[in-house]
Parts: sequence; structure tokens; C-alpha cells
Amino acid sequence: MMKPKYVFVGLLILLNFASYSYDGYLFRASIIFNGFYFAALLGSAFVLCNLEFKPLVIFSVFAVVLGWFAEYLNTEALNWTYFNGGQPPLFVALGWVSLLALIFYGARFIEEYLNWRIHSYIPSLVCFGLFFLLACKEGNIKLLTVGLYLFMAVLGVYAAYSGEFGWGAAILLMGIIVGSTSEALGAWCNLWTFRSGEILPLPMVVTWSARAFCISGLLKLFGLHTKKVFRTYGERRRAEEKKGKT
Repeated sequence: MMKPKYVFVGLLILLNFASYSYDGYLFRASIIFNGFYFAALLGSAFVLCNLEFKPLVIFSVFAVVLGWFAEYLNTEALNWTYFNGGQPPLFVALGWVSLLALIFYGARFIEEYLNWRIHSYIPSLVCFGLFFLLACKEGNIKLLTVGLYLFMAVLGVYAAYSGEFGWGAAILLMGIIVGSTSEALGAWCNLWTFRSGEILPLPMVVTWSARAFCISGLLKLFGLHTKKVFRTYGERRRAEEKKGKT
């Protein structure tokens, strides 16, 4: 019998692609963006299937709910708009699950190179400090979004408390790489446009890092640490082998 987590991940991927196609993004997007989209979708499916079922569900629900609210408030504040001029399509909120999963999973591989003896909350403070500074300069902080950004910042700093510098630095770096690539490719083929009209406004460079820190804080409230939730495939196999021997 198929495990529930595989069914759950399959439904997430299916809904994501159905919305992506139904709302017209599949045929409007460039070949490059579609390639990135399918690679992210398949890569995140692999990552999500390696999670335990309960953390998988909690993470996915938090990511989708926060993603929908964040996208809705920012489109209402005209920080960015989608090509059809409407509200954020479902695949955008579901896309938070995929991109955040890739960010956390990728962070596991580079964490060891960044594990310096520095205060654990520094990466989170740097991330949100840059985010607020650049967002203010861009004009993105409005009445509709200020509460959301403060909420994210508080949870992001809370997630870093009693953590490790290397893990926070890895999240910051992976968020910049994955998030900037996604945002720039989408804006390049006019799937969405930003207030400034630029392909990648400076606030968006650290936006996905801020989102990852926020989700880390939400999971921590439920006793889940993203570093332990997003184990690499090798770590998972070793843990299963060790459990089998005992």
C-alpha cells in the first residue's frame, strides 16, 4: 500500500501543475522558466518524499497559508502584479512549498562550510535588516504589508535563537540563490511585474531568505527544527539502517 506521504506529495504537485496550466502560465512562460519550474517541481517532490508525514503536512500547510496571505497582501499593495491582473494563482502559494523545500534541503549541503563560531542570530538579523532597508527604499512597506513583515521578522529571529550560525547562513545563501533565480526568470518573461519595473528589485534578493526564516520560526513553535526535518537522502538512509540494526 502506498504511504500517505507519497499521496500527499503527489496531490501537492498535481494541484500545482493544474493551476499553472489552467491560469495560462504554462504557455506564456519562456522555455527557460518552464524548465526551471519543472526542475523545481520534481526536485521538491524528491525532497518532500524524504520527510516524515507529520512534519511534511505541518510544513506544507504553513507554507501555503503564509504564501497565500503574503502574495495577496503584496498584490493588493501593488508591490507586484501578475500578468492576468488578478489575485495570485494557486500555484504561487503552492510554489512556496516547493521553493522553501529546495532552500532548506540545499542548506543542508552547504551548512558545514559556513559553521563558524559566530552568534546564531546574525544571519537572520542581517537578512531582515537588509529586507526592511531595501523594501523601504523600494516603497514596498505599506499599511497592508507592515504587519506581515514584522510578523515574519519576529518569527525569523526567534527561529535563530539557540540555533547555529552555519544553518542560518546556509538558509540566507540558499534563499538568495533559489529565490532570486525564480523571481528574475518569472519577471523576465512577464509572468509578474514589480513596482519598480526591474527584473529583480533589490528587496526580492533576500525575500525568500526572509520567508524561509519565518517558516523556520513557525515550525519551531511546534517543536520542529528545519535542520532535522529536512535530512538529506544519505542521512535518512543511514538512520533507517541504524534503526534496523537495533
